[in-house]
Amino acid sequence: MAFSACGSMAHGETAQVCYRKAAECFLIAHETSLAADNYKAAREFTQAAKLYRKAGQFSDAVLLARPHDHSISLVDPDVAEDIIDLARLQYLRTNDVASVRFKCSLFETHSDEMTGKPGCSLAALMNSWNTRNFVELTVRANLS
Repeated sequence: MAFSACGSMAHGETAQVCYRKAAECFLIAHETSLAADNYKAAREFTQAAKLYRKAGQFSDAVLLARPHDHSISLVDPDVAEDIIDLARLQYLRTNDVASVRFKCSLFETHSDEMTGKPGCSLAALMNSWNTRNFVELTVRANLS
């Protein structure tokens, strides 16, 4: 916590160093979510996204991998793709319809942008993403 406080009072590179040290301390303490928060504050977005994924905070990981404002992700492209794929699997597996509009953006195709369409539903999500992807990701998730 001391390094986090240091980071909030410091500026620039000094703040990033403090947040990075805080993240390392939280990792040692097995506080994955807090470590991710501090890596994000340190602007180490790929590491933050990986840790959010590990903590099961897929929404936070997705926000880093695919920002809502459509800006360029600062997460390594391979890591971002993996996070998006695993988030798709998680959202389909849990049948989480409550926030399906947010999740629709994960299932966009080049030919059919589903985001914002009134007909965006869990059925539309599942139809937009083929069974082969689902099976491959299920296997990958079980191996992780």
